[in-house]
Amino acid sequence: MGGDHITVVAFYFPPSIAQSCLIRELEGVCDSFGTQFLLLAGDANTRSSLWGPAVQDHRHHDEGGPLIDFILARNLYIWNDSASLPTFETDRGQSWIDITMSSQSLVPRKGRWAVSRTLLSDHNFISFSLTSSSGATTVSGPLQFGFRRLLRLAKDTADFYAAHAPELHSLTSKGCLEAWILRLENFLKMAFSSGTVSTVSIPTVPWWDGELESQRKKTRALRARFQRCRNPAERPLRRQIYKREEARYKYLIKLKSRRCFEIFCTEISKIHPFKLPYKLAAGKIRTATIMQSVQKADGTFTTSMEDTVTTIVARLFPLDHSHSETLEQRQVRRLVAEYNSQEMPPPFSLWEIQGVLEQMAPRKAPGLDGIV
Repeated sequence: MGGDHITVVAFYFPPSIAQSCLIRELEGVCDSFGTQFLLLAGDANTRSSLWGPAVQDHRHHDEGGPLIDFILARNLYIWNDSASLPTFETDRGQSWIDITMSSQSLVPRKGRWAVSRTLLSDHNFISFSLTSSSGATTVSGPLQFGFRRLLRLAKDTADFYAAHAPELHSLTSKGCLEAWILRLENFLKMAFSSGTVSTVSIPTVPWWDGELESQRKKTRALRARFQRCRNPAERPLRRQIYKREEARYKYLIKLKSRRCFEIFCTEISKIHPFKLPYKLAAGKIRTATIMQSVQKADGTFTTSMEDTVTTIVARLFPLDHSHSETLEQRQVRRLVAEYNSQEMPPPFSLWEIQGVLEQMAPRKAPGLDGIV
């Protein structure tokens, strides 16, 4: 990445094994690489206020001591956000036991770190971005699938396994097993390629604060619980709780945005009383004319304002071409050209034209005909 070699280590600490033994194995792995850029991520099965809320671990014989000593001895930087969603959730509870950390040399390249809920596992997705030396983000977020897309993926995976299960049970060597696993990985990659990469929308408005962020996370969590609930008796209650928190979330957005705008108007009015707030209240801000595209005679649509105006004028005021006239229009033209009557008034005299010109208002320019 950017000319540098980054070593990524994924680890898992089973709760049935002493953490001190697992830390010694992890130290051996890290020492064997001897790299400057080291990134570690895994399930530590340990809770600590360094990567989650201040909740005391129920395993008193460990209490995260060996892992914390390992982090301090190697001067590792923890990427976790203690205010994030739980990294592990079940019906019985939730916890923050998954950790992402790196060497100090990767700290300037740390990008976004976020936890996304998923229905595929008890462990939620942890997505993080690591930028190269040029600043380009190289790690994207998790894939998001809808219920139908997820159901179709599950059916395709079941069909794949049913078709290749006899071959799996008849394997006799490690090489054949690795080839079968590679075939399964290629199938899953093709299935995942149709997914869309999710992007976390982070509001950039000045009135967004921690209270709104917390309320948004709470509202989304309650919505997910309501949508996952299948109990007919419990579902209306969860919907009521979700709607109440959603209404509070919308109220906070309206309250904080309006308060921020009031402060902005007050500060602007102190500098100049007739600036933007006054113009908004008095309706003196001119909005730009938005001209929609219109269809031309050849069936295409206009792409610019000048083209739109030209098309509308040509439609409402067509040019007077004799070769494109209908029979009725030719008869009207001939009648006007050959019209002659004894009752026609005489032509305008010079003194009449001069009198009209003298009655006109001064300092006025003539029209298109050069006279009127």
